[in-house]
Order: sequence, then C-alpha cells, then structure tokens
Amino acid sequence: MNWGGGDFQFLKSGSDEPCIQPIESSQLGRLERAFALATAVQPLLDRLRREGVPDWRDALRGGALTPEQAAEIEAAEAAVAGVLAVDDFVPQELTGRGR
Repeated sequence: MNWGGGDFQFLKSGSDEPCIQPIESSQLGRLERAFALATAVQPLLDRLRREGVPDWRDALRGGALTPEQAAEIEAAEAAVAGVLAVDDFVPQELTGRGR
C-alpha cells in the first residue's frame, strides 16, 4: 500500500489492534524489499555469470553494465546485507500473533 510517497503495511500491534507501519520500519518489510530487489537484478547477475565475469564491478568498469544497472545491483546487495545483519525477528512480525 502506498500513501504519501511511501510504502506501508498493516501489522498487528501487541494488543491485537491493527496498525500501519512504513515497510522499512519492520524486519519483515525489509526482508520483502531485499527479496524484491535481489529478484529484480538476478537476470543481470546470471548474464554476467554466463559471460564469465566474476564480479559485477568488473563488468561496470569494462562497460558490460550501465551505471544504472550497477546501482540496482549495489542497492540489492545492501538490502540483503541489512536483512542478514539482523539476528532475530519479533514473532508478531512473522505471524501476527504473540508467542
């Protein structure tokens, strides 16, 4: 859902009352965003792999990627790294219920 230029999701609060949060403020939202970005750039990474390019930065330097494509890959990598840096999830964020 998009209101005022940002993406939002409905979540359950601790009192079982629905609440609205920006996607980036929840772990599940960050996971969903990282998945979407990684999925979007995977065809580029697959092409580079088929061409024998070990690192997308080499492809950028060699002209096989545009700066825009490189920025998309970099954003996807940063989003995935941000999700992996998290060591746990609040159960309500995954199930909408308490423990």
